[in-house]
Amino acid sequence: MPTLDGPRVRWHSQAMEKCKPLTLDDFDRLKESFRFETTLDATPERVFEVFEDPDSWPVWARAIKKVTWTSPKPFGVGTTRDVDIMGGLTAHERFFIWEPPYRMAFYFVGTNKPAVASLGEYYELQPLSGGRSRFVWRLAYESRSFMRHVSPFLRPAVRLMNTRIVKGLERYVRELPETKTASRPSGDSRAYG
Repeated sequence: MPTLDGPRVRWHSQAMEKCKPLTLDDFDRLKESFRFETTLDATPERVFEVFEDPDSWPVWARAIKKVTWTSPKPFGVGTTRDVDIMGGLTAHERFFIWEPPYRMAFYFVGTNKPAVASLGEYYELQPLSGGRSRFVWRLAYESRSFMRHVSPFLRPAVRLMNTRIVKGLERYVRELPETKTASRPSGDSRAYG
């Protein structure tokens, strides 16, 4: 469990920069907000299984290096995980929506670098005919200090990186086996995101 220490939070003996919690309203309020939508060739249940699988994230979302669930199953509101992201950033996340297989959302509790003041993601899956899903992904964040001045110029790069993540998820679920027993498509992870 994290302990609060002023503007920093301690997590697993590591000092982290504390981030502000977000709500669903913040996805519309924050200037740095993105929305991505696509159709996935898998049911919401299968896609949610991918989201719960820590080993799948680095395959289809290349910006993510490692996902570690820090809460035991069954997951729910309040569940936490650590995510190692490119550039040496580690984020500790807390889920504030957990409604499998249709919705989940989290915000950063803290990061090992002073990258963002707040960041959250929202995932929604809507069932479609033919075993497919409509996927909506929202990302919103507020930059810290000097990054506030640079952030508008980085917006196209952030959009491009996240578009690649969505394309990686599309390819990943398209190659999923029919059953849950084989959890990951084989192949070169560079082909995904």
